Amino acid sequence: MFIKDVKNKIIGCLCINYDMTGHLMFERVINEFCNINELNEEKEETFVKDVDEILDSIIDKAIEGINKPVSLMQKEDNLRVVEVVDKRGGFMVKGAIARLAHKLSVSRYSIYNYLDELKVKKS
Repeated sequence: MFIKDVKNKIIGCLCINYDMTGHLMFERVINEFCNINELNEEKEETFVKDVDEILDSIIDKAIEGINKPVSLMQKEDNLRVVEVVDKRGGFMVKGAIARLAHKLSVSRYSIYNYLDELKVKKS
């Protein structure tokens, strides 16, 4: 909001910054709670131009499933994302490790460690 003097000249500005992260997370939870698409068990179709778009779609949906911004995700959340990407075949795409590491803001070695940890859990 601009602050003006009696001559209508701008002499200042008032800004209010507010962190909306909690509200956005709550909105996602409520939307997920109210979503009835799972009852229909319909599969979602995705139309893409190339394999990279498929990989991005798989990664983005896995991250969205956590219902947290990446900056607030813990190791357990990252493990769940890696598990979903693995189950959906994302790691069959060349460069998937690097792309997922970038999106999760972790190193490629962390992704490899997560995959190793998931293999141990399956055994």
